[in-house]
Amino acid sequence: MKRQGPLFRKVESPQLSPKTQSQLQQQQQQLQLQSKTQQNNAEQQIQNKVQNYLSRKSVNLQRLSQRMDDINISKRSILYTSSAERDLKISSRFFKDFIGVSQQLKNKEKQDPELLKESYKYWAQAIKTKKDPQKKKKVGAVFSTSVRMKLEKMRALILDCVKKLRFMKLDPELLMQNRTILKNPYQREGSYVFFKGVTKNDLDLVKLMLDKCRFYAFDVNENFQTALHICSRKGHLQIAKMLFQHGTYPDVRDVSNRTPLYYALINNQKELVQLLLSHKCNPWSFSGCTYETDDPILTKMLKIARRLDMLLMMTPYNTRQQTWINYCRVFYEF
Repeated sequence: MKRQGPLFRKVESPQLSPKTQSQLQQQQQQLQLQSKTQQNNAEQQIQNKVQNYLSRKSVNLQRLSQRMDDINISKRSILYTSSAERDLKISSRFFKDFIGVSQQLKNKEKQDPELLKESYKYWAQAIKTKKDPQKKKKVGAVFSTSVRMKLEKMRALILDCVKKLRFMKLDPELLMQNRTILKNPYQREGSYVFFKGVTKNDLDLVKLMLDKCRFYAFDVNENFQTALHICSRKGHLQIAKMLFQHGTYPDVRDVSNRTPLYYALINNQKELVQLLLSHKCNPWSFSGCTYETDDPILTKMLKIARRLDMLLMMTPYNTRQQTWINYCRVFYEF
């Protein structure tokens, strides 16, 4: 029998030429470079995405912080409106700044004629644009209810301040002078003597002191009552007329929150009630001061004054004064 050979033979690998070996090495290097570039590109894309995300986040954070600052500023302004309302009185610095700025502008315009011409051009252009019907109006801003209420209160305070200035025959420049309106009792020199003369109905003394200084009509006594309060309580009609000629305010309130009209009504001073109502005294009651009387004539006068006040509120502003002149004679027909 023949001897059989092994089932598996060891096959020797063929020897490659140096050219083929170099080609294989180059191919392997190229594959490695391609894999590295792909990895680098993927990493670069990831880094770009992360950078974009972080930049967007920083921008959003900046916007959010800006919004928070705006919200905090608005909250502070809302919180401090009450203090602003308290500061909005006759003795505020607004009139000082107003007078100073207007005086500076007037001096500049006098010194520089070109500036005066430019101001004329500006105001002419402003009037044209205001009357231009093609110009679009801005949409009104929307405020919350609390902000609107506070704005309404501030508007009412400003109107009340202007009303007081008109009654007292004062302008801002005169108001800012020293010792025009004093808050403390008997603070002005001679004020105590003036109140003594009003209490005793001394016409000559009161007239002499008012001619010397008309601001005695604004002074107050220990109960923070003006001379008009005393006249309304005691029925001194001539002195009350004299006070109105020198610019006293008919709706001034004392320490008990009561007006001259209140004292005239409870003391049944018919002539004083006529005088006060004819000078546009407020005929409506308010907290701490209720206008009531048992006299039917005074009650009828109050009703007429309230109707006239409602009529004036519905009348245009430019015809209000003439309407009041036509109807205020009613009070002297009783």
